[in-house]
Amino acid sequence: MENQPKKSPQIFTLTLSFKDDLDGLKKLVELFSYQWKIQGRVPNVLRNKLVVLLSLYLKYGFTKKTKTKASDILKVGIAAVNSMNLELRTGNYLTKDTMNTRINHLHPDLVLLKNYMDTLNVSGESPLVLFKLKADV
Repeated sequence: MENQPKKSPQIFTLTLSFKDDLDGLKKLVELFSYQWKIQGRVPNVLRNKLVVLLSLYLKYGFTKKTKTKASDILKVGIAAVNSMNLELRTGNYLTKDTMNTRINHLHPDLVLLKNYMDTLNVSGESPLVLFKLKADV
């Protein structure tokens, strides 16, 4: 028998355009939220304001300056941003610091996404996000 060349799997792609880095991050965060919803990790996808807030944290870090910027962009007070942070912690998008529970951190999966985007920004490449369906056995 002669060796048959392996067939590569067919890939179905969707192209998402974005205007700027923040818009791209918002789209990736929304996809991330849908992934967690589909996996059953959260009961609902993030609402738009939470997507924007989390995208700002990915872009600028979790700081008071970012919270102030988010307050201006979302047209809400700092107390409302703090309330949104509680929602993000409830969904495990943000986690409390082990030493100081007043400090929040991005979930490790979001840190990986941030690092991926930072690497792409340096190289000037566009993000490529793949989803793989696998049967539970």
